[in-house]
Amino acid sequence: MIFSSLTPPSPPFVDPLAPWPVYPLSAVLSQPSFYVPFAASAAACLAWYFAITAAFRRHITTDRQRAWVLTLLSALVLSLGGTPILVDFLRLPPGASIADLPSLASPRATALAAFFLAYLLVDSAVGCTQYPRQFGWISGVLHHTGYATCVLFLLTRAQHGSFLGFAALLETSTVPLALGHIHHSLRRDLVFGIMFLFTRVLTNAAVAAYAFSLYFPKSAYWIVPALPLPLHIHWFIAWVRQQRRLAKAKATGAVGKDTARHPAAAATEVAKVASSAPAPEATPDASALRQRHAAEPAARASTTIRTHVPYPGVTSS
Repeated sequence: MIFSSLTPPSPPFVDPLAPWPVYPLSAVLSQPSFYVPFAASAAACLAWYFAITAAFRRHITTDRQRAWVLTLLSALVLSLGGTPILVDFLRLPPGASIADLPSLASPRATALAAFFLAYLLVDSAVGCTQYPRQFGWISGVLHHTGYATCVLFLLTRAQHGSFLGFAALLETSTVPLALGHIHHSLRRDLVFGIMFLFTRVLTNAAVAAYAFSLYFPKSAYWIVPALPLPLHIHWFIAWVRQQRRLAKAKATGAVGKDTARHPAAAATEVAKVASSAPAPEATPDASALRQRHAAEPAARASTTIRTHVPYPGVTSS
């Protein structure tokens, strides 16, 4: 175990907020098993961002697109790297607790935790300089600070593998989201919405409810999995509202297209108007016709405009 070299403070104690010994944060961060992958991950994140934005500069042209380049990398690494931890969790026998997870503080879990913290730091620095308008208070400052606090909290208790196995499931929905923001042709709103609902809302709520039933009122540890749930619900509500706006706009556009494709509908309306019009009078003789044209030019023009419809469904300008 990575944390085998660390010993709890003397005398050993158990944090009342969690049933695990607490390790000093400075001792955890000074371990080579943490700071080596942290430094390598920070360098890799910077290299990834500038390499991708340079290689695809013809396609990635806006701050909105650039803001999702690092997010895509984080989602891929956490989803793929955390899957073995998630599998270990799913293989736990009935009645087992999170303390029985074999990869709770494994080298893989520690490296992934270091990577995620490095990503949060690099994205904050790059976001403030490269896409400041996209690095807002909720999706930027609050999101990054909250997750960094959560990971550091778990690192001091040598239980960060529980979060990273959970993150492997959560971040799967981020992959299609990031791809769709980087390039519109890769956007799959329905796929993202379904994945987000099941992973970040329903699964997150189920885990938080289970932790609440397990720890409350003896401990407030249930807050750890419940912490990101309000943000996930906020994001999902925003997505639903966006989809409703898009559907409404699409429906409005579809009406116009249907009318253009089916001019018979407009022709039918013209036929109804024509059938309800009064029958024309008998044709007068030539002398009477000349007098009528001379005396009533405006009426003749008005009658012509009212009855002549050369292009059904087309309104003249």
